[in-house]
Amino acid sequence: MIKKILLVAPANTSFMPYLDYYIRIYDKHNIRFDVISWDRLSIDDNADGYQYKDGKKKHARNLLDYFLFSRFVKSKFKAERYTRVIVFGLPTLIFTSGLLKSFNSKGYLIDIRDHHKAINLPIVKKILKQAGLVVISSARFSSWLPSIKYVVSHNTNEMQAQGFKALDGKIIISCIGALKDFDVNKQLIDKLKNLDWCELQFNGEGVINSQLEEYVKAVSAKNVVITGRYIKKQEFEIYSKATFINMLMSDTLNNNTCLSNRLYNSVIFGVPLIVYQGSYIAEIVKEYNLGLVLSRSSIGAAEFKLLLACFDFESYESGRRKFINFVNEQNLEFEERLVDFSVGQNGR
Repeated sequence: MIKKILLVAPANTSFMPYLDYYIRIYDKHNIRFDVISWDRLSIDDNADGYQYKDGKKKHARNLLDYFLFSRFVKSKFKAERYTRVIVFGLPTLIFTSGLLKSFNSKGYLIDIRDHHKAINLPIVKKILKQAGLVVISSARFSSWLPSIKYVVSHNTNEMQAQGFKALDGKIIISCIGALKDFDVNKQLIDKLKNLDWCELQFNGEGVINSQLEEYVKAVSAKNVVITGRYIKKQEFEIYSKATFINMLMSDTLNNNTCLSNRLYNSVIFGVPLIVYQGSYIAEIVKEYNLGLVLSRSSIGAAEFKLLLACFDFESYESGRRKFINFVNEQNLEFEERLVDFSVGQNGR
């Protein structure tokens, strides 16, 4: 049987940059595959018939939405005899569990990029233990996952340094990507609103855009800019305008154990991060000098300005290159494991 892999992506592919890494590896090794994606925002075309559309335009979805998506997946699955299946995310795992059972031992891969309460279900733990490979985007996820072996696949392709600039002129603090954590960003706006030495930018689309826009208007924050959704080719320009990247997040299990897309992009484009202490990201930022690690206790605007102005950009440049080497080495191991899984003998 000719081997062919099915990848089940429960979101718009533009919000899953790690999916591109799978595609590049499969293209490189001439491995056949199909990708089923979920056009949650109704922004993708449907040329190949492998995009699930339900007419809604929002990120957050309920159980019924997942069930209907899983029915679409199963209908495509029946149309072609796939030898392997790759499922992204714990909620998708639950709704495709019947499909996964049609595989022999080690015939499916589970890719986990976020914490979800579904991890507490016995069926989820059982499926993970029987998987041919379990991929995680952060080594710290092992603190809440079952005690099995994992391979790390970072939220990026092969990393290469593309830019770097030192502090010059007005400080622009940018939040780039899927916008979330309203309360944390509200606190930052309250601290820095209408100060002439800085500007806050929010670039991207997420669950808090309308809240942010309403709040900025309510408090007359003149130095806050919210641009909304952008396309991939605009990313370099957006990062090149920033002095620091705002990656301040709320104190949750997922935020404290994940490695965000913004971590990798900030390193690639040479823009230091601002993070809160107490997270795995903060440990990485501190180890490689990738930005500022702040206490969650409130600091004044003047002290904040001083911390930004005194940042050691020379050490940053050295640290980010060490981090790039670290990520590329782990991604190379992932590539080897993924190819072994994809061309192995066990499956359907």
